[in-house]
Amino acid sequence: MSFLCLGVVGQANASCNIVYDYDAKEKMLGLLKNSCNALLAVSDKPKMVIKVIATDKIKYPNAFATYSKGENIIIFTKPMLVELEDKTRALPFIVGHELAHLLSGHVSSTKKEEIIDGIISSAKSSFGSLFPGGGHSAVDLSIKAMEISNSQHKEIEADLISKKMMLKAGYSQSDVIFAIDLLISQSKTSSWERFFSTHPDPSTRKKHLTN
Repeated sequence: MSFLCLGVVGQANASCNIVYDYDAKEKMLGLLKNSCNALLAVSDKPKMVIKVIATDKIKYPNAFATYSKGENIIIFTKPMLVELEDKTRALPFIVGHELAHLLSGHVSSTKKEEIIDGIISSAKSSFGSLFPGGGHSAVDLSIKAMEISNSQHKEIEADLISKKMMLKAGYSQSDVIFAIDLLISQSKTSSWERFFSTHPDPSTRKKHLTN
């Protein structure tokens, strides 16, 4: 099934390909691709193929991973990427965290795939009206999908795997802490409320990352 969108960053045989449905900044798309490829290369599954979708169809800052129809997918919302435009140092940790969910099989449950399938299938067809006549918004379904898969244990595990990959890829511990400190600061803002409704307290996450 073809993905009708504004563009794709990456070759067909690349490990990480970026697909976007809005006029995303080339710099951010390039950073997404480079971060994903750098981290995947030092992971336990360097040959895994990842599709990273940048979308403006979910109207609040978020990033999450899913698996649908044989594809490993990481979704970044436009508000998340806009928030990170002047904080790009945090991007590799967030990419690594979502990549870790895929590497660890955290998103492989059939139930989650069924719930989020509306987002992915609709995106692959038009990225127009996500759920015509369906009665569920992209926001509602993405939250339900993340609530199913995200437990505190899995989130902490994903953080630690992200940190491990970052250090192996040449990033520093200070890069990790910069990202988690950003999440701590954003946890106090209302625009990130939905993000933190499906993720543990970032202060708790920081304790595990600094031990």
